[in-house]
Amino acid sequence: MTSLTFDSPFWNLAQAALWVRFRIPSLVDRFVYAERDAYVAIGFYPCKKTGTDKEVSSVLELEKALETGKVKARGYHKDRADKPEDIPPEQWTYLSLRPPFAFDQRYLGAQVEIWKNITVRSRELRKLWRGIGETKSRTKYDWEETRGC
Repeated sequence: MTSLTFDSPFWNLAQAALWVRFRIPSLVDRFVYAERDAYVAIGFYPCKKTGTDKEVSSVLELEKALETGKVKARGYHKDRADKPEDIPPEQWTYLSLRPPFAFDQRYLGAQVEIWKNITVRSRELRKLWRGIGETKSRTKYDWEETRGC
């Protein structure tokens, strides 16, 4: 498996969720090899983050984007684990995002994974959720924010 850094074309689910929540590139880099405990620790220990302690958004936004097809994901289906496949958006209706995993909602207690090793295109995420300080388009200034002054 290749290393999924901030500049990689694909990110794992923990990296994707952290980008949506905090928009900190160095945090995305720290979760190249995502572990559930390390991801959960971010919420309990703010010193584990770098940059800001403030969440910009929620993982629920990522779930909605996956469910509506705004963000596409790939993974290995439990019944066809020989090659990665695109995960149909309607599948996300039945999945519960628990980065770096997506568990079947019907069996949350058993933590059943229908799809494993899920990745998303980092470009899609960075387009929908801009980094802190970036404008919403190619303009030099964020005119909506400036008009409010």
